[in-house]
Amino acid sequence: MPASEFSVLADNLLKSELKNGNLNEQFLAQAQRYYDRLKDKNGSAAVESLIFKDYPKSSTARFLSFRKYTEGKYGKDFETGAEDFLKAFPYLEWKKSPDNQAYIYYTIFRNLATQYFDGGQNDKFLELFKDIDFKTANEIYRWNISRNQMAGKSDQKLLYNDSRIIIPYLLERQKDKSYSGDFDDAEKAQENADNQMDDRLFTHIALANAQGDYAGANQYFKYLSKKGTFGNADLNAMHVNVLEKLNDTKAIKALLESSVAANAVTPVMFTKLKELYKSEHGGKEDGYEQYLVGLTPSDKKNEMRAHVMANMVNYQLAPFSLENADGKMVNSKDWANQIVVIDFWATWCRPCIEAFPGMQLLIDQYAKDPKVAVYMIGTMQFGDYKAKSVNYVKSQGFRFNLLHDAISQTGSQDQVFKSLLPLFKQSSIPRKIIVKNGVVRYSSEGYSGSPSQLRDELSTAIEILRAEK
Repeated sequence: MPASEFSVLADNLLKSELKNGNLNEQFLAQAQRYYDRLKDKNGSAAVESLIFKDYPKSSTARFLSFRKYTEGKYGKDFETGAEDFLKAFPYLEWKKSPDNQAYIYYTIFRNLATQYFDGGQNDKFLELFKDIDFKTANEIYRWNISRNQMAGKSDQKLLYNDSRIIIPYLLERQKDKSYSGDFDDAEKAQENADNQMDDRLFTHIALANAQGDYAGANQYFKYLSKKGTFGNADLNAMHVNVLEKLNDTKAIKALLESSVAANAVTPVMFTKLKELYKSEHGGKEDGYEQYLVGLTPSDKKNEMRAHVMANMVNYQLAPFSLENADGKMVNSKDWANQIVVIDFWATWCRPCIEAFPGMQLLIDQYAKDPKVAVYMIGTMQFGDYKAKSVNYVKSQGFRFNLLHDAISQTGSQDQVFKSLLPLFKQSSIPRKIIVKNGVVRYSSEGYSGSPSQLRDELSTAIEILRAEK
């Protein structure tokens, strides 16, 4: 049957059934969707009026109201519409007999919370957390509290005061299974919820630490998951600071040792651990390196070696000559007798910058080894990229061999990086490579978040290459 004939037939059939009455919600919902797809406003409106008359509290009525109150609305208009929707279809009523429309309330609460937060309606913002599930509350916290804490935006004291009210709600509902619809496996859904809670606790502890509420920060470390307890280097560093401020010296050493075992240590933490070791050994550091090695479980070492071996490559490096921070040229052909680590980075790349402490650990480890060199190549930057790179590195106190990537034929500052795209397959940074005898033998992308883990990854690769005959 031609489409035009079918439309007439279907329209007549639907009108006939609608006229007869006594139609169930399912039929009306399907009829409304049919008219909606045809963009038949009159037909759709006629069916909607029946739905609201005969099934005013149905899921279909809820969905249509959601669209009516919020679709295409922003700012204050959305706020008013969302509040009207919640009056007509209260969340707690839906919660008594939930269906597959959780996404409606997730969308309403997320956007309404941001409207309240950005508009300075803090009481209304906090009021939302009393009834909502973990998934929704977590997203609201992430977008409004965590995001602004990381960016240093908003009143940090206000963020902390809000966080102190919200975090207990999150902990209370952490196991409410609200992520179940996003995962096929219940265990994975809960693991995701636990990881999310770890991230929110990181924000809360960071806010408490910044506000000088060290006791307030300290009480929340116990709520971290097993994976999150020592797995985040920055959080471990904050924990050390909190314990120092609380004069809990006994706990500091145990924390540092557990952080080393988890391979999540910052340079400052290594310095602190060495100080503690020397204080216990008459001011001497004899045996310190062996002590450190002994703290790392063998399974962690095996995991690292397996990870490194999986990233080994064999790609011929196109020789290049680049300018360093002093304006002198450095030629890759001069690296014949060295194992050379190259870190491609940019001042605009946050993960690149976050990895700098780990790169400094690596540089310090091989500082006296003439057979190993480390170069930091600034790439894909704009404007006065040379000054940007040099000034940033100097201002942060890093001791790097800095090189500037050259300008390619397209006018971009990415000549050397671009020559390696066949190996990388994509242009994301940070990217580390290790070169031996003019051949790229190791390649890795991204940053795990742990300075010590990055150092160990690259040093493991260096030692594997060094041991080759």
